[in-house]
Amino acid sequence: MKPQPSLEDPDAVRRIQQALAQLGFFANGADLPGVFGSGTTAAVVAFQRSAFPADGSQWDGLVGRGTLAKLDARLLAGPAPRPGPSPSTDEVVQTMSAEDTQPVTFGYRIVEPSSVSRVDPGSGNLVTFGTMTPKVPIRRLMYRITRQGKVYWVGAAVPTTVEAFDEAQVFFHPAPGQAGLSDGDYPTFGGRWDTVYRYVPWLGSQLAESGRKQVLLVPFMAGHMYSTLGFLAGDPVARITELLGIIRGTVTGDATPPTVRAIGGASFSVGISALATFAQQAAPSGLLTDLTDFDGLYSNSPHKHFSGAGGAVLRRYMQGGLRPGGLRVYSAPGPRWAEFPPAAKTGKDVHALMPNLFLHAMSWLS
Repeated sequence: MKPQPSLEDPDAVRRIQQALAQLGFFANGADLPGVFGSGTTAAVVAFQRSAFPADGSQWDGLVGRGTLAKLDARLLAGPAPRPGPSPSTDEVVQTMSAEDTQPVTFGYRIVEPSSVSRVDPGSGNLVTFGTMTPKVPIRRLMYRITRQGKVYWVGAAVPTTVEAFDEAQVFFHPAPGQAGLSDGDYPTFGGRWDTVYRYVPWLGSQLAESGRKQVLLVPFMAGHMYSTLGFLAGDPVARITELLGIIRGTVTGDATPPTVRAIGGASFSVGISALATFAQQAAPSGLLTDLTDFDGLYSNSPHKHFSGAGGAVLRRYMQGGLRPGGLRVYSAPGPRWAEFPPAAKTGKDVHALMPNLFLHAMSWLS
């Protein structure tokens, strides 16, 4: 085959359509035979996403020499068992109303960062956490993504300071079964699944306040998805690149996938299991900059002692005691939460407050 044919060369276009159909990317009727229309372009983009999962710059819908080489190689090898998404069944829908996606601030009471490591000079003990309220607006988004017949939900918070859409901070929520959430309600995000969405504005507000120009991504995962990372499964860096392009398209109208510069990951409680899986898979990209564990030690996760991956900086927040912790380990026992009523009387009470330290974690690389 020759590289990108002229739109007036129907024989060459037909050969490309036949090749894409043979590999499972082009559905009959998507375009007229020999017409390089929107259906053919969508099929080429779907193939490019499969062939170049980590290089969004290749997803341009043009059959250049690089795409042609991949296409010929796939044809010689025969159809793959899972050739990739079919453009006829894929769907991405931003489900929040236009009003709800407008920039807004939230009045959360969160931990004032400078108080985290402050020590009383008399006793040598860590002092009570100070409090503050985020002031930088964010946009909240929610996507329903249908791919190969499966439904995935992804939440996002975009600080109004974000311009390039080339950095992401990915947050992994605790396992849904522990919160009494049903896998059966996940496809519609019904039941109590909407309660998990609270992490988007809660953490997104803190990310914005930190000064980082990152997009917060929260891939919501049903129980059966938890070990494989839901929508991020297989190649999390490629999926993050795709999501950043989708989100940029929602906010600016330009859905071109960016060249990603940096990725961070964070988790709360047993979410450290998903964080550990994610970090191991994303580390080879060289894009992983920081990892944050909020009270994973309190959980029953087999990964609770996860120590990092890919050279990324790991910070750990734990209940601990009133003395300062080790390097990048921060103690947050009950007495330090006196300014967060009602009083934290149990380990479970303290555990629930831990995400209020997100601003402190994000402030280090701002």
